[in-house]
Amino acid sequence: MLPPRIRQNNQRRGSAAVEAALVMLPFFALLYAIIDYSVVFFIQGTFKHAAREGVRFAITQRGLGTMTPSQSIKKVVQDHSMGFLSGTSGLEKISIKFYNPTTHAQVSGPGMNAAGNIVEVTISPCEKADGSDCFRWGWMAPLQAEPGGNSGRSNPMVIRARSSDLMEAPRGGILPVF
Repeated sequence: MLPPRIRQNNQRRGSAAVEAALVMLPFFALLYAIIDYSVVFFIQGTFKHAAREGVRFAITQRGLGTMTPSQSIKKVVQDHSMGFLSGTSGLEKISIKFYNPTTHAQVSGPGMNAAGNIVEVTISPCEKADGSDCFRWGWMAPLQAEPGGNSGRSNPMVIRARSSDLMEAPRGGILPVF
C-alpha cells in the first residue's frame, strides 16, 4: 500500500488533466472564433479596396491593351482582390453600372461612360436568381448549430463591397466603347 502523501499526488495529477481539458476546449473555441471573424473583416476590407481601385481606374476612361473598358475595370478589381475573385467565377461577382447624376437612373448603351455620369463598381451584387454572383464565405469553426442541426458551412456569410464616383472627361473627348 502506498503512503497517503503519494496517493494524494496521483489524485492531483488526474484532476490537473481534467481541469486542463475543461479550460482548453473553450479557449480553442474562442481562439478559432476570433480568427474566423478576423478573416471575414480582412476579406471585407480587401473587397472595399478592390472596388475603390476599380472605380479609380474607371473614371480615367482607360483600357488595358485590347480589352474593353468594362473588361479592364473587372481585371483591375480582380488584381486587387488578393486572389479571392480569381478566375471566370470571380469575374461574375463584379458588376459595373453607370447612372445619370441628375435622375439617378441607370444608363446603358453608347455614352453611358460620358463625363459627369456616375460609375459604380460592386463586388458580390447578388442580383442573379441562382446567386452565382454572390461571394459567400463559409465559417471555419461554426460554434453554434443552426436550427435543424446544420453547421455554419451550410449558411455562409455573403460579403459585399461597393464604390462609386463621377466619370472624368476622356482624353481627346472621345469616349471608349463599352
